Amino acid sequence: LQLHYNHTMIINASTIIVTVIVVSAIGFGGLQLIRQFALQIAVENFEANQAMDEKEEKSRKKKIALADAAASSAFQKVEPLIQKNGAGTGSRPNTPPAGIEMGSSTSTSPTSAGVA
Repeated sequence: LQLHYNHTMIINASTIIVTVIVVSAIGFGGLQLIRQFALQIAVENFEANQAMDEKEEKSRKKKIALADAAASSAFQKVEPLIQKNGAGTGSRPNTPPAGIEMGSSTSTSPTSAGVA
C-alpha cells in the first residue's frame, strides 16, 4: 500500500492577491492591538505621574506653610525687642552711615560721599 501525493504548487495571481490581503488584514489587526496596548500603558503612566506631581505639590505647599508659620512665630518673639530698642514698627531705621549727610550730592567720588 503506497500513497502518492500530488505536490504541485499553485502560484498564480489570485493566490498571491488573496495571500497579500490575508497577511495585510492580520498585520493591521495585530498593529491595532499593539497600539491599543501602548495607549493603555501611556494613560496609566500619565495618571501615575500626575498623582506623584500632586503629592509633591501638596508636600511643597505644606513645607511652605510650616516655614511661614515658623517665620511668623519667630518674628512675633523678636518684635517686642525691636520695638523696645526704638526701631518703631520693626522696620529698618532710616539713618545714613556715619560720615554721610542725607541729601548730599549724587556724585560717586569718595570725597563727595564723606569718605576721604
